[in-house]
Amino acid sequence: MTPRLRPGLAQAPFGWLNLALTAPAAFLWPGLPLVLRQHGWSGPALGRFPLA
Repeated sequence: MTPRLRPGLAQAPFGWLNLALTAPAAFLWPGLPLVLRQHGWSGPALGRFPLA
């Protein structure tokens, strides 16, 4: 392995971990208000929810 490749390989697991932890949130947060709306939450309640 060349010395130039070594730092990139050391950072690769952290990149995959970051992707694995943030990608589900990117799909869940936009859909969460739709699910809460189906369960009877009002618009103002949804607006205050992220502030709690």
